[in-house]
Amino acid sequence: MANPSSELSSEEFILKCAFSLFLLASNYEKVTIRDFYKVYGVSSGAIYNYFRNKNELLIKMIDVYIFKVQSTENKFKLPETFTFLDFLIFI
Repeated sequence: MANPSSELSSEEFILKCAFSLFLLASNYEKVTIRDFYKVYGVSSGAIYNYFRNKNELLIKMIDVYIFKVQSTENKFKLPETFTFLDFLIFI
């Protein structure tokens, strides 16, 4: 797997790739597991090692989003208009 940052675990790297792919495609349904390999060199086996399917990957992304927003809110007040897209840019 082409993980340019050794600071990230493989699971974290896959999640960051997923965030990017879903944004690039502008449509979750259009993204395939094969796209992870085409764009980032992440094999389907690596993805299935952590996630059963694309839906489980999306659920994990949402969990991470909620956790980061909650932990960030404790540090400083987020704007009322803070969106999921803002979060993707933020991370």
